[in-house]
Amino acid sequence: DYGDQLLKTFSLILKKCFKSHSISARLSMDHFAIIVHYSNKIAFFKTLNKFITTMKNNYAHKHILKLSLGLYFPVDHTSETISNMLNKANIARQKVKNKDRLPYFIYNSKLEQDLYYKTWLLTELKAALKNKTLELFYQPQYDLKNFKLNAAEAILVWNHSERGFIPQNVFFKIAADNQLRTNLTSIMLEKICIDMHK
Repeated sequence: DYGDQLLKTFSLILKKCFKSHSISARLSMDHFAIIVHYSNKIAFFKTLNKFITTMKNNYAHKHILKLSLGLYFPVDHTSETISNMLNKANIARQKVKNKDRLPYFIYNSKLEQDLYYKTWLLTELKAALKNKTLELFYQPQYDLKNFKLNAAEAILVWNHSERGFIPQNVFFKIAADNQLRTNLTSIMLEKICIDMHK
C-alpha cells in the first residue's frame, strides 16, 4: 500500500512540475514516461532539476529514493515513432541506473553501439562457457633467492575465433553483471585440476 502511495505521489509531482505542453504515462510498475515540448534545453533542465529537487525534498527525511532518468532529444521534425524514442530514452536510463551521479543520462548513438556489443559479447561468452573454449594460461612466480619456480598464477584467457583476444577485465565484467562468475570459476578449477593431475 505504501509503495502504491509513493507512486501516486510521484505521478502528481511529475504532472505538477511538467504541467504544460507534456504527456505523461505510467508504463509499468515503477516505470514512467513523459514527452515534453520545450522552448529550449535550458528551460527544460530548469524544470527537470525542479522535479528532482521536489522528489528529494519529499522523501529525503524518510527514505533514500534513487531516480533513474533517461533523456532523449529527437532532432527537429523527426519522423521517429514514439516507441523508438522511448527505447532510446530507456537505453540512457539503463546507463544511469544504480550509479551515484546525476540521476539522468542523455542518449547518444554510442550508447546503443555499446549495448549491441555487450549483448553480442554476452551471447558469445555463454557459448564459450558451454563449449569450454576458454583457455588457461599460467604466469610463473620465481623465488629470487634461488631462481626456482615455486608457484604459478592461473589466468583465464578468451581467444575469440573472430575478434581475437578479449581483455579479461571486459569479459569478467560481463560475467559478473550476468551472474556468470561462478561458471568462470568452475571452468578454471576444472582445467587447473586436469593440469595438476597431468
